[in-house]
Parts: sequence; C-alpha cells; structure tokens
Amino acid sequence: MWHKEYGGNASEAFTDIVQTFDGGYLLVGNYWPFTQSGNFMETEYYLLKVDSLGNELWNKTYKYENYNSKLLSVVNTPDGGFLVGGSKFGGSLGSFPEYLKIDSLGSIEWTEQLIGDCHAVIVPMFDGGYLISTCIDVGINYEIFVRRLDSNFEIIWEKNLDKVISSQAVLISILPQKHGGFLATSTHYNDEGRIQPLIIDFDYNGNINWSKGYTIDSTENCSLDDIHLTADGGYVLSGAQLTTFNKGWVLRVDSLGRSCSIPDCDTTVLTACMNTPDSTLCCATIDEHPIPQFSFIKDNDSLTLQLINETVNNYEGLANGVSYLWDFGDGQQSTTFDIIHQFSEANYYNITLSSIICGDTLTELKTIAIGEPTGLNSSIIRQIKVYPNPATTTITFDYLILETNEILFLYNSLGQLIQEIELMAEANRKTISTENISEGIYYWHLGNASGKFVISKSY
Repeated sequence: MWHKEYGGNASEAFTDIVQTFDGGYLLVGNYWPFTQSGNFMETEYYLLKVDSLGNELWNKTYKYENYNSKLLSVVNTPDGGFLVGGSKFGGSLGSFPEYLKIDSLGSIEWTEQLIGDCHAVIVPMFDGGYLISTCIDVGINYEIFVRRLDSNFEIIWEKNLDKVISSQAVLISILPQKHGGFLATSTHYNDEGRIQPLIIDFDYNGNINWSKGYTIDSTENCSLDDIHLTADGGYVLSGAQLTTFNKGWVLRVDSLGRSCSIPDCDTTVLTACMNTPDSTLCCATIDEHPIPQFSFIKDNDSLTLQLINETVNNYEGLANGVSYLWDFGDGQQSTTFDIIHQFSEANYYNITLSSIICGDTLTELKTIAIGEPTGLNSSIIRQIKVYPNPATTTITFDYLILETNEILFLYNSLGQLIQEIELMAEANRKTISTENISEGIYYWHLGNASGKFVISKSY
C-alpha cells in the first residue's frame, strides 16, 4: 500500500484514472497555473503517468488559448496508448467536447471534436470499441448525444436522445452489456421541477429498450451516480440527495429496471440529517414508525376513488418528519394526504399508501375494483389453489377456466413487486422456482383476488 501527493505551484485536480498495461496508472484531469502576480490562468488538460508504486514517470499539460480545458475520462487502447475525453469552455467562444488519441508517452496523435456543451465521457465496450457521450444545449433543456466507435475508432453510429422522460444533462454512469448494448443513468425532472434518477437500457445500435424514472424524494434533487451488475442479472445503483438533507441512497432493481412502485423501498439510507449553522448534525429520533392505514369511498360504476389517509403521525412537528406517498397502480402517484383519484379505465388496481420517515418505509396495499372490470370474475378467482404452503424449492398455482392469459403478481411483506407470473389460458397450473427468493412472507394478487404464502428454506 502507498499514498502519494502530486502537484506543484498550481492547482491540479484528477477526475479519472486507469490502470495501464505495464501495471502503472494514468491519471487525467485539469491543471490550473498561476501567473507571476498570483492570478489564475486558464485551466489546461492534465495527464500524469505513475508506476505501480505511484512514482511519477511523466506528466503532460495541453493549453488552449482563451479556453478552460478539462479531461474527464480515460481508457486504454490496444497499442499501449489511451483515449481521453474532455471539453474546452470558452465563454462567449462556446464549448467544445472532444476526445483525443494519446500515445504511451502522452503525446497527442489526433483529436476529434464533437458538437455539444458538456464534457465527453468515454467507456470501453465488450466488442473492443468505445462509447462516447456528451450533451447538447437546445435552449429549454439538454439532449443527450451518444456516439459509438469500433476498435479502429471509426464511427458506427451516433444519435441525439431527445427528451427521454424529460431527461437532461449527460449519461452519468454507463455500464456496458455483454450482449452489445449498455445501461446508463441520467436524470429527469418531476412535476415539481426537482431532479430525480433515470435509468435507460440501450441495444447495440443505441435504440432504447426501456427507460425508468424513479422518485427518491419528490421534493429534493436526487441522482444515482454509479451502477453495477448483480449476480442475479439485476443492478445496484448508488447516489445521493443533493439538496437539504444529506442522504446516501442505494437502489436495487431487476434486469428490467423494476423495483417497487414506492420510493425508498429498495433503499438503504446512510444518513438522514440536516446540517445546522454551527456545522453539527441534527437527526430525528424515531421511536416508532407510523403505520400506514387508509380507507376508501367509491361508486361501483364510477372511475373516481376517494382515498382517506387514517395514519397516526407522531412526528408532524419535525422538519424531517413523516411523509406519505400514494401509488394508484395505474402509473400515477401523489404525496397529498387525502386525495380523490380519477382512473382512466375500469380494472382491478393494487393501491398502496406508504409512510416514509428518514428514508424508512412502511406500506399498506389494497386491491380495489374500479368501475366494472371486464377481467377475471369472482367465481373463477375463488378456484385458485396455492401449494405447498410453506414452500421450499417450488410453489404451484392451480387455476381453472381462464378465458385469456393473465398476470399474477408476487409482492414481499414491504409491498415490493418481486415477480410477474404469466398464467396461460390453455393450462391449469403454473409452478415456479423459489430458489432465488428469500425466506419470508409473500402475497399474490390476481385480478380482484389475493392470498398469502410463506417461503421457508429449512429443508
């Protein structure tokens, strides 16, 4: 192990590092020199090469007159050189993201300039090529720009991603996929004008397979800045709340970006405190989490539902007291205490009320028939059997006389959707493996019916 400090009579900052083929490291960032009178000059591109013990081998700076320059990313190339990405900002002269091919000694071989307004970020892909992203200022918002290169740095395709769920800025973190596509995090604006996380899944050609926007805290700016693949094919993401309270977030999603329909349910909150003027931390002491409870009023033939929050809140006086989130099961949510909600069509909806305090969440879930649903009727629903209960390695659902294929939903005890199971009309039975489901109590919902079962691995 070792610790090194680098720099001299200037201000140096590193933004990315890559281990090189010789076992050393290349660091990139920006170099901010002083004039003899002590004033700062324009920032310059900065590269620093060290050996495996951190000893400096060489450094390079590249200055562009009247521009502040900064490198943000670096990747190895097969010839022992590097591809680096950054940008030049010249105020009224404009901004110019670019990527540069650097040889093994830090000399520039060639430069490719992009049309855009953000730094160029480079990610190596599994096919030996590279993915480069930046953004373009279109006035009201930003569009994400992505270019894909082959292993010879030739352009395969390039695209502007216009208003992906009101997305803004760049792709923050990019995760290459072995099938040739990639997953990326960005941000979107919610109805209150706050920044919230966005995950986008792309195929090889940059077409969007799916995108998911998440609400971590609808009243604050939040982002997820790092993403990693998990052993079961899902993803884990980390980030932070950027305003008011200092919170660290971890979000766990499946391979399609599904978590649950309520914020915080997949989340570990590292801190839930407020900085006071004297730089101390003021945290709420939570003795008992308010248990969410609600009732409803509806007309059988109406698409309107009145929801009444009956939760007892013991922390109304706290600045970071309990907040509430309704999820209506139709893709809509609300943080209003009591609410009247209008549905677009008759159906059975899984409606949840969540009480949230210091990042911890409890949820009540009810399945409510809205209007006159044309789906499964009660006589068919009553013929569903679930066994064995408790389940060990598998669980079976027996059903009769389905007219069409239907979806059975599985939830854990926190109200999180963990699996969607398709029941085929031509069959009468569906067995699923529980090997990858943890022990505990689970709930199933099919149409207007629901039930409970237990998974126990004591066998």
